[in-house]
Amino acid sequence: MNAHPLKNREILALRWAAIYAAGCLAIFAALNFFRAYSAGTANVQPTGIPLVLAFWSLLYLPTVILPLLNAGWQVVEFGFAINPPMALASVLAATVCVAMNRQLVPWDSAALEAFGRTGEELFFRGFLFTLALRLFQNRRRPWLWAVGLSSLAFACVHTQAFQASYYDRYGTSSLSPAFLITQSLLNIFAMGVGLALVRWATHSILPCAVIHCLINGGPLTLPFVALIYAGFCFWAYRRGETLWSKAPPIRAP
Repeated sequence: MNAHPLKNREILALRWAAIYAAGCLAIFAALNFFRAYSAGTANVQPTGIPLVLAFWSLLYLPTVILPLLNAGWQVVEFGFAINPPMALASVLAATVCVAMNRQLVPWDSAALEAFGRTGEELFFRGFLFTLALRLFQNRRRPWLWAVGLSSLAFACVHTQAFQASYYDRYGTSSLSPAFLITQSLLNIFAMGVGLALVRWATHSILPCAVIHCLINGGPLTLPFVALIYAGFCFWAYRRGETLWSKAPPIRAP
């Protein structure tokens, strides 16, 4: 008797998750297209920080709300498993990325950068990846759908590639705008695929967040990334979820 109400909640949660994902993608694509481009968060004015935090908080909401709905979603599904591949990949990513970017930004900028970039990983390699696994779990190799769709969404929201100010920073006068746009979006898609494959191999977003944050914000972002990840792991533990897991089970809706 209790199976039908639970199944209905799972289906309803899955539908609203898909609607929320589409809405967020549209919002962030529009913001990136119309807002003047600036690399990183160092140029964010103090008066604009509350608005930036509000929009970036949208990236975290699915991971907070869906497990609370009692509709079959777990926190660990969003990439919070703890296992040896996750630890090894995180250490390796930190070592390589620190060697690539040793720039020390102020602590407040590092915290803001970590919050935003970890949020991106939580949304794309956490929420969207898991959503795709659920939507295509009856297909062959659903993880391929998760990798492809999350990476495509990641590329599509980076509409700053259409801005002239983006060309000024990364382009050259010898290349046409159409070539630059195509090249930029393909590079972002390839980066998304790489990060999604790391997430699939480790069942964790931590290595992805380490890579994303260290490349964009430098070494001082690392403590904040670890703090955010540890916070979600602690919440999952308090909920009685199994953290030491290579592949958290996904229930069929």
